[in-house]
Amino acid sequence: MPLRTPPALSVNPASVDFGAMQVGDNPSLSATITNTFGLPKGIQWIVLSGSTAYTLKGNTCPTVLAGGASCTIQVTYQPTVSGTFSGNLRVLESTGTATDVPVSGSATINGEM
Repeated sequence: MPLRTPPALSVNPASVDFGAMQVGDNPSLSATITNTFGLPKGIQWIVLSGSTAYTLKGNTCPTVLAGGASCTIQVTYQPTVSGTFSGNLRVLESTGTATDVPVSGSATINGEM
């Protein structure tokens, strides 16, 4: 069995939780990606999957992140209907190692789901 390379890129916070919002709200939360490895590390891609209520905004991450350096991405939440929404933010290193961050939130109309 091949050894798995531990991720050199960490994501903080480990989950992005928007909590309860109103339909039509449009908040953004930031996540910081840090290269914990002492050498430059390639970022193959950053992708957000799951609910279409979430979008990626404000990505300051280069394709190669210097050792010890950080960059920031923003996830925007814009629910158009009431309910609970989930997604996944994935950061894929050039080595193929992925870090997944769950994204969650709910939305109500006048306090009712």
